[in-house]
Amino acid sequence: MEKNTEHLLASVTEHFQRKIDSRDDPDYRPKNVYASGLYIPCARKLYHDMVDAGKREKITVERQVRFDRGNHMEAWWTSTLTHIGALADPPFHFEGGQERVSITGKDGNVVLTGKIDGKIRFSDGTRVPIEIKKWRDSLWQKADSVESMQANVWTAGAVSQILGYLFGLSLKDEARKDYEYGLLWADGPGFPKVTEVYLKDHLDTVEKWLGLSETACLHASTGSEPPQGVDRPDLCNRCWWQGKECFPELRQDPLGIIVDEEFEDYLAEYVKLKPAAEQFARVKRRIDERFRGTEEALCGDYLIKGKWSKKTFHPYPPWVKRKWCKEDPVGRYSLRVEKV
Repeated sequence: MEKNTEHLLASVTEHFQRKIDSRDDPDYRPKNVYASGLYIPCARKLYHDMVDAGKREKITVERQVRFDRGNHMEAWWTSTLTHIGALADPPFHFEGGQERVSITGKDGNVVLTGKIDGKIRFSDGTRVPIEIKKWRDSLWQKADSVESMQANVWTAGAVSQILGYLFGLSLKDEARKDYEYGLLWADGPGFPKVTEVYLKDHLDTVEKWLGLSETACLHASTGSEPPQGVDRPDLCNRCWWQGKECFPELRQDPLGIIVDEEFEDYLAEYVKLKPAAEQFARVKRRIDERFRGTEEALCGDYLIKGKWSKKTFHPYPPWVKRKWCKEDPVGRYSLRVEKV
């Protein structure tokens, strides 16, 4: 690689690493639950998000790049919708970007907060909250309904955000009939997927989230032990705290928990394609054995072409190889992936 190219890439990496380091605060402790954190509906997880926030491992540079790209896409849609709304007939307006929404618990303390991306105000006066997301293609393709998004940990946070904001805004101004529904705006490779989310259809879920948030905040503010967790492998295996602060007896266990939604997709594809790859290898081995040495021939509908090429090898006797060979106890690495 050219020296200038290496310098360019190193500078880009350093830029994003500085952004990561600038937010590294071991004493950081939020006092309430963030709506985006409800993608795993677990009071113990929400508790650790507050009490142990400063212990959370740093994100990678690649992850920071994805976050920034998502933020830029959100800003682009905000600007674009503002421009389109002014030209529409009748017009609509994009307003209230990053407005803070707070929900208090039974004791009057704030237990759930978040910042909404904005609201669309239509010509009839109706205001509709909007949450803009930039997802990978594999997630975007499955985001066809509220139910499908809630079923996936990596998209469930968007649902908890828009429902939490709808609930908080409706409490803020009960006299208005706004905020009956919100929009999940999922950016993808083509035209965005837009899903209407109605608050009345999910009130039970919102009340459950509020209960979990109140429990987590109570335990965190009083210095109590962590509350009961969900104890579900499908959720725990995607939680930052599993095997670290949650179930601390597992800290010395060699089995670690890696939270990476992008590579979870790759692993799923790997497991799916592995049988086909193994079958291909077996068939190729048989074909190579049967037609070795054939330069050109027909076999049914298939044209076979082969050629010989140079091969370099070292015909050293075994005693010479033994004398000069070196052994590295960790020089070879093999990887096996299984679905649990």
